[in-house]
Formats: sequence, C-alpha cells, structure tokens
Amino acid sequence: MVRGYKLGKAQRTGILVGLRGPQVFLVLIGIMGSVILMSQAQIFIAILFITGVASLAMVPVYGRNFDEWLPVLLAFAARGFGKRGKVISPAPAEGHTNKKKSKIGPPPALIGISVVEATVAGNREIGVIRDKKANTYSLVIKVTGTAFTLIDGGEQDQKLSEWGTFLASLARENSPIHRVQWLERALPEDSEALHNYFEEAVQVEAGSKLRESYEDLLQYAAPVSTSHEIYLVLTIAQGKVARIVKELGGGTKGSVEVLMKEFHGIEQLLSGAGISVEKLLSPQEVKMLIKSTFAPELIQRNANSMSKEEMNAKLWPTAIENNWKYLCTDGVYHATFWVAEWPRTEVAGDFLIPLLLQTRSPRTVSVVMEPLPPAKTIRSIEAKRTSLLADETIRQRAGFTATARRERDAQELVQQEVELADGHGPYRFSAYVTVSGNDLDQLEALVSEVEQASHQSRLILRRLYGEQDSSFATSLPLGRGLK
Repeated sequence: MVRGYKLGKAQRTGILVGLRGPQVFLVLIGIMGSVILMSQAQIFIAILFITGVASLAMVPVYGRNFDEWLPVLLAFAARGFGKRGKVISPAPAEGHTNKKKSKIGPPPALIGISVVEATVAGNREIGVIRDKKANTYSLVIKVTGTAFTLIDGGEQDQKLSEWGTFLASLARENSPIHRVQWLERALPEDSEALHNYFEEAVQVEAGSKLRESYEDLLQYAAPVSTSHEIYLVLTIAQGKVARIVKELGGGTKGSVEVLMKEFHGIEQLLSGAGISVEKLLSPQEVKMLIKSTFAPELIQRNANSMSKEEMNAKLWPTAIENNWKYLCTDGVYHATFWVAEWPRTEVAGDFLIPLLLQTRSPRTVSVVMEPLPPAKTIRSIEAKRTSLLADETIRQRAGFTATARRERDAQELVQQEVELADGHGPYRFSAYVTVSGNDLDQLEALVSEVEQASHQSRLILRRLYGEQDSSFATSLPLGRGLK
C-alpha cells in the first residue's frame, strides 16, 4: 500500500482570540472611536466607523490584512514608486581602461552578494556565495536524481524515508547548518545542440522519409524543449558557527571548512535517497547559475566562451525595473509567487510532478528550509499548546463557538510532538516559484500555465505584489526566503 504524506501549514499566532497585535490595536481604535461618536449622538457614523475599522483588521485582500499590506506599500514607495522602481547601472558610462573592465554592481536587493573562490582537497576550485548583509556563506551542489516517477510506490516511500533521514541529520542540536535549499530549474534547451546531436548520430540517408520525420520533430520540439537542473544549497550563518569557524582558521577559509565537513557527512545519506552528487560548482559555474537566473535563455556554452574578467563584469543585469507585479532585468520579465498553501489532505510522494515536470516555461522552484533544534522546538510546541488552550477558554467565555480549523490546529501540535518523539527533524520551510518571459504577454501566458500545474499539484500560489525585487532573490542559491 502506497503511503500518504501530509505537509505542515503556516502557523498564524495571535495574542488574543487568534488576533495579532496590529489587529487588536485596530479593533481597540474602532471600539474607542465608535464610543466617542455614539456619545455625540452620531450613531450611524459610529456604525460605519467600527465596520470600516473591523474590515481593515479582519478582511484579507489577496491573502493579507491591512496591517500586513502597510509595510509592503511603504517599502515599495521607498524603493522609488515615482520612478517605477527603475535602477540603471552607471557602469556603461564609466568606460573601460587598459587595466580593467568596467564592472556592473548587483541590484539593490542583492547588495553584499559575492562569489568567493576557494581551493579544497584535490586542488579543486569551488565557488562559495557570501552574503555580507546576512553574514552567511552558501555551498552550491549540483545533484541528479533517479527516475522517481517510474519506480513503484514502496520504493518511492523508501527514497523519501532516506531523504527524511538526511534532513534529520541536519536538524540536530548545535548543527552548524543555517538553511537548506533545493532549486529545480526548467530552462530553454539549446535547439542547436539537438540538431548537432542528430547530425552526429543519424545513420539514415538524406532524403528518406524517416529522416524527414525526425527533422520535422526537431523543428517542432525546438521552441518548447527544456532542460532541468537541480541544486542543493547548504548555508551557514557566521553568528551561529563563529567559534567553529575561528578554530578552523577564521573568515572565508574557516567557513568553507565547515561547509565541506557537512558536505562530506551528507554524501552517503543523499545516495541512499536516490540523489547523486554530480559536482560542487566552480566559481564560474556559480556565477553562470546566478546570471542565467536573470536571463534564462542564456546557455552554458555562452558562459564557457567568456573570460573570467568578462563574467565578473557581466554578472549582474545592467537595468532593472521593479514593478508592482513583476521584475524586469535587461528586458526579461520575472514574476515570483509564494506557495501560500500546501495540500490539505494526504498526498502521494510524487504530488509535485505536474509542477516540476509538466511545465515547459522557464521557471525556478525554490524550497528553503531551516533546521530547528529539537529541544527548543519541543518547548515551543508545549508553549503553543498552552496558549491555544488558554485562548480557547477565553473564546468560550466570550461566546465564540469552536471551529474545525482550531481543532485541527490543536491536533497538528499533538502530531508534531509525536513526530519529534519518533526522531523526525523539526524544520520550518517556505517555497517560491519564479516564472520568466521575454515580454509581458508571454510572462502572463507562462504564469497561467504554472498556476494550472500548481493547482494539479494541490498548491495555492500567491503573487508577491510589491515585493518582486526582494522575492526574486529566493530563486538564487542564497538560502533566502525565511525571516
């Protein structure tokens, strides 16, 4: 019998009957204002006032309440609402010299990001991403998987169990790992590569109907063919591993040593989950990964033709427009979505297949996970259960009836305690989908395709209006996406 899986959902905590602090504040303003108005015999206005304030506090718009929209609106305005958020690099106007090429800097949301070159055992050069703002280092691992959809349900469950063992190994007490991220990218395939391979491998004489049939197929498939890439990213935070890093040499050297120790410790666990480590990315490959996220049509052979200096100079886009609905980088349009809801019922282990394999649009699926200390998580769950019981008592005294949602929340807390007792690794996680197109019409058409595939995977996507520049960073191997 195939095992079913149920995913956790976002926990919305409140300080009073399920309401957050800003909501309670708005309700109090509504009550005080209506009392003042009624004391002045303005009963109708008082009713309108408290109704309006209650709507601001309680009624969500596109999944967010007023108090959640307000910081988004203010931040979007601060980033240049009047200029439509346009940022143009000054590098082209600086010109070149005989000594160095003009270097384009990162966009505002990615200031402080750099690719550090490091030499590890065997004189291998790897690229490690340093996020100066978050004070983190990230190791990028290219991986491949088995034909998961072709194996039977029992074997799928075995692979997923091994994947759970891998995750649990990183969620131990005093783990140096700050974030774990996996990226699955669908990129336009190089149509010329298909034709070149056909010409090299074909053994059918020219002019035959069989050859013509193959050529017609290549011509039809070229615009829609895609390649899939999977990356696993391990991120450490300097504040969390400062002592260990110092013991290993400090700075970048010590940070790389910590990452490499964790990498060697998980290789065998990944193999058991049916995941093969293809390689650690070199500095050039890490830069290409970043650059091709901004420009998905860029193919690997173009990067290989660039010199080291050219890649450094052309790593970041020259012009960026941060629109309310999309991000435009050098003429390529991107829209980033948050996975607001996961399947509410049990699903099979391959429930993401429609999104991952049945979409032909250039897109990136990013899942960011943060391992939590088991002891601290148990205390947190116990505190949440106590708070939930106290909150329920207040609701009953105030005349509120029990709801199925609140009962389900209580059951999920109990289930989490059971899972921790069974040795499962506690995590908090979030997922994002970024879609890219060459123009706005194409972008919206591709967005519709991805939303349809997500619906088939029982996911609910929410477009991150007003946050497209910062949310785009979740599609890069930085471990971003959790606060």
